[in-house]
This record gives sequence, structure tokens and C-alpha cells, in this order.
Amino acid sequence: MASSQIFQYNVLSALMHGLCSDGFPLAHILQHGEYGLGTVAGLEGEMLILNGEALLFKQDGSVRVMREDEVIPWAMTTRFIPSVHLSVHSLNLARLATVLIGLDASGLNHFHVIQITGFFESMTFRIIPPQQTPDETLLEASKRQTYQTNYDLQGTLFGFWSPEFTAGISLPGLHLHFISADKLMGGHVLEFFASSNTISIASTNKYSIELPTTAAFCRGKIPCATNEDVHRAEGSG
Repeated sequence: MASSQIFQYNVLSALMHGLCSDGFPLAHILQHGEYGLGTVAGLEGEMLILNGEALLFKQDGSVRVMREDEVIPWAMTTRFIPSVHLSVHSLNLARLATVLIGLDASGLNHFHVIQITGFFESMTFRIIPPQQTPDETLLEASKRQTYQTNYDLQGTLFGFWSPEFTAGISLPGLHLHFISADKLMGGHVLEFFASSNTISIASTNKYSIELPTTAAFCRGKIPCATNEDVHRAEGSG
């Protein structure tokens, strides 16, 4: 198993409970990995980190490089040391999941980090809208999300496979973000197709979480989000 380790700040149940305003500055998140994904305070966009550069996808379709002082309420990062490189034909979301599950005996119950860089015949992604009120939940905000499908793109798809038992903590299954090669479009991936591409994979059993110490997080009980609600909020339900 590769030595990649996944660091996560906060749990997804907190976002599902509307706790999306506080967090660590991006500089702190980057100390734990040069690759990753997440969101920003107030759900003001979706984040992708590649090779130490953090990119923000806004709901208006724009993409920009993030500042290190921007507040991150939830993120997953890694150093990303891929140990497997597979050439796969007719690749889409379901096919990618099948490939990961079939890697070895740990396919279902360990974490996998995935990167695919190349040509995609189609790419469908969403971008979450900002919170309308400070306590609006991720599920409520997702009802206003926008969708895009683009064709014949060069770019990079990156993300994580999390085991089923992480429901409420992470997003079980595949959680992927995409950025085009020209850095003009990107977002949270809902579906894609590539007739032929190479997948780089790092599998790991090393996963750590840092919980917030903010007043909002420590006040009261945060209920565990159901798998169904998490997938609905993330656009896959």
C-alpha cells in the first residue's frame, strides 16, 4: 500500500447541519497536502488543490486562484504518491468505481486517491451556490445548484474514494472535482466519459481528521447525516 495519507478538516455532517462559516485559513490546509478538494466559507464555491495551487470554482462559472487567508470549513488533502497507473477504455463514473473496488481485497474498505489528466469527451459538473442565510444547510443550498455539461475537454479530474462507513464524515464513494487545462471551467463532477485514459491511484489506510474548535461546532449535538441526504446534497442522489 502506498504511503499517501489523507487529512480531513471537519466532518460533512457539520456542513449538512449548516455549519459552513468558520474554519481554518487555506494556508493551514495546505500544510497537510498539495492535492485535495473542499469548499469555502459560506459555500461561496468549490475548491480543488493541484500541486499546491488552490483553485476556486464560483457559481457564475468563473475560476480563480485562491488566497492563503481564505477560510475553509471542510477539506480533504493528501501528498498524493500514486502507486498504480492503469490505462482504461470507455471510462465513466461507474467504470471508475468498478476499477477501484477491484484493485485488491481492500478496495471497498480503504481510501483511494485518484487523478486522471487527459482528454474527456464529456464532463458534467455542478457548483454549489452560496448560503442564503448563515444557518442554511448544504442540502438546502444544493437545491439551487447549477449544472454544466461540456464536451471535448483537456483537463484534470482529481478526488477521493471513501468507504461506505464514512457516511456523515466524508462522501462515501467517489468525490471528484475537475479543472480544464486552460483553467477556465471546473466544478464537482457528476459524470464524465473518456474513451481512453490513464488513471493514477494511491490507496491508503491512513486517514486523519481534525475537528473544529469553533463555538458553533462545539455548541449542541451535530446529528449524523444519512448516506441518502449526503449523496442528494452532493448531486449524486
